[in-house]
Amino acid sequence: MSLTLYKTASPETSAEYPEFYELTLKTVRARGKAEDYLIITHGWWDEKDKEPKEERQVLNTAGSDAFPNYADAFQQFKHYKQRYANDGFVHAFSRDMLTGKEVYEFIGPS
Repeated sequence: MSLTLYKTASPETSAEYPEFYELTLKTVRARGKAEDYLIITHGWWDEKDKEPKEERQVLNTAGSDAFPNYADAFQQFKHYKQRYANDGFVHAFSRDMLTGKEVYEFIGPS
């Protein structure tokens, strides 16, 4: 499951490289068990270097009790989704897994 959040409803037509947060929730079989990962990517335009930049943070169950199960990992996914919406990243884009079509969602601040 992956979701990208922007401050604009039309990032592809933006004159500038739009700042975004991408949240990816995935389960991987490793060491004989399922491990749940929440990957948070923050992207923006760096005016000083005149190029796009990205930072990635991975939260997971490997070696910790952060996400004892998928339900807890999904709760964190929803937490970060709302957190970034509260910061103005209210336009969410994802792909429908069955049709492959882009799905748009407006997420109001809480």
